[in-house]
Amino acid sequence: MKTMLGATLCLLPNLLCAQAPDIRLGAWEMTYSSPDGPGPMVAKECLTKPDLGEFSGGLFKGNDGDCKARKPPTFKGNTWTVSKECKHGLHVRARYTLDSPERLRGSFVLSDAKGEGEISMKVSGRWTAATCKAGR
Repeated sequence: MKTMLGATLCLLPNLLCAQAPDIRLGAWEMTYSSPDGPGPMVAKECLTKPDLGEFSGGLFKGNDGDCKARKPPTFKGNTWTVSKECKHGLHVRARYTLDSPERLRGSFVLSDAKGEGEISMKVSGRWTAATCKAGR
């Protein structure tokens, strides 16, 4: 299973190559929380250079091979937004801010094609090491 960091770390292919963010590669600790959820979920993630194309897409790694950007992502300073639509009817809207090369925060909303059943999540991350442990 792919991790959420590499693209909720993949909403955009290839554009980031031209506009790569100043972000540290390696091990990250990501915290995901939802107002309707049981509590925060902490995950260890590994961000590699190949992940950057996905990362720019909005931090949503997963089975998104059937998803396409609804419109081009926008980049303003250290903040990027993206909107993606998947064949199975899932819509994803995300906004992320890179506070420093070692810290990020953001949010994303998942909804069905009718805009019903929304799930919103907040995410924050911090870089922890230059190398990732095996299996992450």
